[in-house]
Amino acid sequence: NAILTRTNKEQHAFETACIIRGVPYARKGASSFLGSPETKAFLSYVQLATGDDHSKMQTALGEVINKPNRFFIAPDAGVTAVNDALSAYARRNGQDLKSVNPLVALGDPFFQSVLAEKLTRVRAGFKFQKAIEKLEEIQRGIGEMQANSENPQYTTKDLFDEILAMTGTVAVTDPSTGRAQFVEQTFRDSLKA
Repeated sequence: NAILTRTNKEQHAFETACIIRGVPYARKGASSFLGSPETKAFLSYVQLATGDDHSKMQTALGEVINKPNRFFIAPDAGVTAVNDALSAYARRNGQDLKSVNPLVALGDPFFQSVLAEKLTRVRAGFKFQKAIEKLEEIQRGIGEMQANSENPQYTTKDLFDEILAMTGTVAVTDPSTGRAQFVEQTFRDSLKA
C-alpha cells in the first residue's frame, strides 16, 4: 500500500497510526522517522531514563518538558526555559553546566522555581504552583523509570509503556456550552490525537 500526502503534517497522522498499531512502514521524500517531533520526544524520555551523558540528558529534558502538553507554551519555549534554568542552577551551585545532572536539578526546589517561572511567566500563585507540581511529577516519573531500568526483569517494553503513560493536559471544548475543560492526557493518547 502507498499513501500520498502533500505536506509533512499529513504524514505525521499516518505515521503515528502505524506506530501505535505496530505496522512497519517507510517514508519517502520527507524528513526521517527519527526526525519527527514525536519520535524525538520519545527517544528523549529513553535518554533521561537510561542515559548517563549529562549534556545529552539536558537536551532531552528540553525536548520532553512539554510532551505531552503540560504548560501550554510554544514548542521552543520549553527548550529555552530548561536551558535558562539549568544555567542558573549551575551558576548557583558553582558547577560547570555540562556536569549538571538534569534529573538531580529537577528535584531541587531552586531549579523547579526558576523553571516554573520561565514556563509560566509568573513567580507565584495558582499557575506557578501547578507548574511546580507538574515538574515534581515529571521528576518522579523519570526517576522511577531510571530506578526500574536497573532491575534485570524490567524490559524495554516496560520502559516504553511507562513513557507512553506519562501525562499532560489537553483542553477539550464542550460542544453544548462552548467552555473549555482541561483533562489529563497520556503521551500515548497525544500520539493518537
